[in-house]
Amino acid sequence: MANGTYIFCLPGSTGACRTGWDRLIKSATGLSHPTYSANVSTDANGHYRIEDVPCCQVCDSSIWPFSGNLSFDFVRGSTPWTANESISLSCPLNGAGLNLTPTPAALAAVQPPSGNCQNDIYLPTVWGALQGTYFSPAGSGLPIGEVVSLFEILIGLEGPGDSNLTLYTLVEGTSTDGTTAPYGPTATPVGEGPIYLQWWGWLDPFYSIPQRNQTVIQDVGGRGTVSGIAYFDDGTPAAGVLVYLLDSFGSITQMTTGANGEYSFPDVPTGRVYVYGNVRGTSPYNYTNSVGYLTQNGGTVIVDINSPARCNLEGTLYDYTGQPLPMAEVYLYTSNFYVGSTSAGLNGLYSFTEIQPDYGNLSSGPPCVYDGNGNLLYCQRGDRYFGIGTCPSGGNPLQYDLPLYRYNQCQRPQ
Repeated sequence: MANGTYIFCLPGSTGACRTGWDRLIKSATGLSHPTYSANVSTDANGHYRIEDVPCCQVCDSSIWPFSGNLSFDFVRGSTPWTANESISLSCPLNGAGLNLTPTPAALAAVQPPSGNCQNDIYLPTVWGALQGTYFSPAGSGLPIGEVVSLFEILIGLEGPGDSNLTLYTLVEGTSTDGTTAPYGPTATPVGEGPIYLQWWGWLDPFYSIPQRNQTVIQDVGGRGTVSGIAYFDDGTPAAGVLVYLLDSFGSITQMTTGANGEYSFPDVPTGRVYVYGNVRGTSPYNYTNSVGYLTQNGGTVIVDINSPARCNLEGTLYDYTGQPLPMAEVYLYTSNFYVGSTSAGLNGLYSFTEIQPDYGNLSSGPPCVYDGNGNLLYCQRGDRYFGIGTCPSGGNPLQYDLPLYRYNQCQRPQ
C-alpha cells in the first residue's frame, strides 16, 4: 500500500486481470470500486438498450471517458456462455480539456446534452465442439451421481486498440465412479484456448478445434505418451542429443535421443505439448521445436523435431458473419520465420504447400471499412495458432479453418 492506495501486480496474460480481481483480490479483501450496472435483455432482433449510462467519470481530479465492460450471457446449442467486452465511451469536452476540477458544474459541462452511444457486439460465428473425460487429481474425488463443475474454457479475442472480447463457459459433468466424469459435447469456437482448473489454475492453451462443425475429443487431467524422432538439417536422425518437453502445466522434462533419433516421454498430462531439441545447424546445434496435442488418456501423440517431411495445409477463411470470405490474403508464420501469404479463392479456401511440421500461426486482416466521410467503422481480424507434430499419412493435407472477428474502433454517437 502506498499513500492510502492498494497496489496489486498481475500477470499480463489473457484474462489474468479479470481472474485476479474476481477470484483473488475482490473476494479476499472485500474491496470494491465505483460501478454502473444494469441488466437488460435483447429483443427479437438482437437489439439492447441501457439507459442513462455516464459518458464521463471523475478520477484524480480529472474527467475521463467512461470505461468498463459489457457482460452478456448467451447459449450456443445447449452450451451456456458468458462474454465480456471492454468499452470506452466518448466524452465530449466542449473544449474544456481533461484536467478539470470535478465540480458538479464542470461535470455537467462535459456531459453530452442528448443522444445515444452505439456499441454493437459481434460474437463468434464459426463453432465446433469439445467432448471427453475429466480425470480428478490424485487425492481428490468427485461426488457420485451429482452434476458438478469440472473446469472453465476461456476464449480471448483481442482487437486493435482497446477492443477485446473474452468468452468463457463452465463445463459440468456427472461421475459414476468418483474419479472420472464425461463431459460434452460442449459448443466451442474454432481455434484453441486454455482451460481453468480449480485445483491448478489457468493451463497453457489446452485444446485445438481445427475446423468448423468438428467435434474434438480432449480429455482433461489424463496422462499419455509423447513420442517422435529428432532430425538434423541433412535429414539424418539426431542420435544422442537432448530433447525437452514442455507440458500444459508448465513442467519441463528432458531425455537423450536413441541411436535412431527416437525419444518417448511417458506420463505426460493431456493437452498441448512443446517438444524441442538442439538439432538445427552445425555444431554447436541450435534449438528447434514442434507442437502436438495429446488428446486422450492413455493415448500417444507423435511430435517429430526438424522433420524432413513436408505436407500441405489448407482451410476456409470465414468473415465475421460466418460466410466464406473470398480474395483475402492469409499469412503463414512458423516458429522460425515468415513463410508467405496466399489469397483465398472464391469459396474462401486457401492452401499452403510444402510445410515442415512445426508450430506457428495463420492470420488475416482485410482492409478496414470506412463510411462516406472517411470515419472508421470497423475492422476484421483473425489469428490462430496451430501445431503440426507430423504430416498426415497418405499425403492428406492438414486442415485449419480461420475465422475472422469484427472489432469496432470506437462507440459512435447516434
